Amino acid sequence: MGSVGRTIATDANAGYWNPALLPCVHDISLTGMTTTLLGVTKYNQFALSMPLNETDVIAGTYIGFNVDQMELHGIKTDSTPTPEGYFSTQKNALMVSYGHKMSPSINIGFTGKYGSRRVYNSQDSVIAVDAGTYANFGDLQVGGTLRNLVAIKLGEQTDDNYELDFDCGTSLKMKDLLISFDIARFLRKDTSYFLGVEYSALSIKDNFDLKLRGGINSNEVSLGLGILTAPIYFDYAFLIRPLSQEHLFSMGISLENSSIKNNAYESEKWTQKVFDAIDKNDFSVAQQYIKLNLDQDPNNQKMQILDQQIGLILEILANRLIKDSNGQRLLYESIHRCINGDYDLSVDIAEYLTRRNHSIQVFNYKQLLENATGLVSRYKGVDLVQFNMELSKKERLVNHIESSIKCLSTVVFFEPNNIEALKQLGDNYVLLNDKKMAIEVYERAHLFQPDNKEISESLSQLTKKTT
Repeated sequence: MGSVGRTIATDANAGYWNPALLPCVHDISLTGMTTTLLGVTKYNQFALSMPLNETDVIAGTYIGFNVDQMELHGIKTDSTPTPEGYFSTQKNALMVSYGHKMSPSINIGFTGKYGSRRVYNSQDSVIAVDAGTYANFGDLQVGGTLRNLVAIKLGEQTDDNYELDFDCGTSLKMKDLLISFDIARFLRKDTSYFLGVEYSALSIKDNFDLKLRGGINSNEVSLGLGILTAPIYFDYAFLIRPLSQEHLFSMGISLENSSIKNNAYESEKWTQKVFDAIDKNDFSVAQQYIKLNLDQDPNNQKMQILDQQIGLILEILANRLIKDSNGQRLLYESIHRCINGDYDLSVDIAEYLTRRNHSIQVFNYKQLLENATGLVSRYKGVDLVQFNMELSKKERLVNHIESSIKCLSTVVFFEPNNIEALKQLGDNYVLLNDKKMAIEVYERAHLFQPDNKEISESLSQLTKKTT
């Protein structure tokens, strides 16, 4: 795939591309490749990864280059091209990687590297450390690696510099299509770009997969395929370069970690029961299922955080700290949005509730959400309703009616009976000539305030026009 891999490597090779990808490798994975590049360079790569639990994975990688029978030429007094002898050059690298899942969508990872090189009678080595991160937003993934955070050269000094550098990438999944784009050596002058595409041509449950691949970068164009016949997978790539054409083959094996698999299955079963109970707003039952889930998987961070969130919600409801039905609706909505990954709105709701209720439990709930999601509400320190009402008027003045409607819809979500917001929302739909939506909004406002003459007149005029 054109040497992309910073966000899509999901086997033992993840330790090489980006150690933060390792938590995506759920089974014991072993990969290997041995080939000859440009007809002279022997290249070997082997990697092994092993999950420690559902959040932590370790991996080891070996990479070796070897060129034999290189000609040795000294200072010549004539034009005779005969070499004085032959020598070999070797480069080897050993890597130990660790990846950790911090949250359902965020991973981090680290790699310790030892590299050695021998050219003729000169030898040197280096010890270095990389750090990576990875975020999964459903169909979109992003990741990056800081290379050589620490680099110490050993042995004979050379002109090589192991400077701090940055690789990054993003990938997008669209049904059977995967598109990935990477940038490497971002901090250097020789920045490189990589583009790869993968198409899932055939899939038979978990037993067989056929993937077609292509890619391009500044050095090569590549075509290839991947075949998975569990537990063995096979990859082939044909590289087209300015000076050569190469065929690359690699194989791997993925062995199920049965204990982790079983725990994951049991955890998933109880997790579904938790979500079903929350969908019914039955938080007491949900909390009981969470306890059973944590008995099966004590390190499940998602369940630990959810347990704390629901505990606070039950405390808020038991003490009637939020008495009005709309406040309770928003509290339920906040937890539902958080579970479904809509973290921005979940945090916004908590911020709104905190501004209107100064109890320590509501504040703690907001803090817990912020810590769990790593987000702070965009309305922190701001009155959400007033902000959107004012912004709506400004947008309307410059004829940005759709933007004005968006602001007013936000207000109505938080305060369904806000008459002023409903009236302006209806007026905006009239300006867009959307009579159906205008009538719907005016009727809603009329239910809350039937004696409002202005709303009644607007509704009456629209009703006459439609009839």
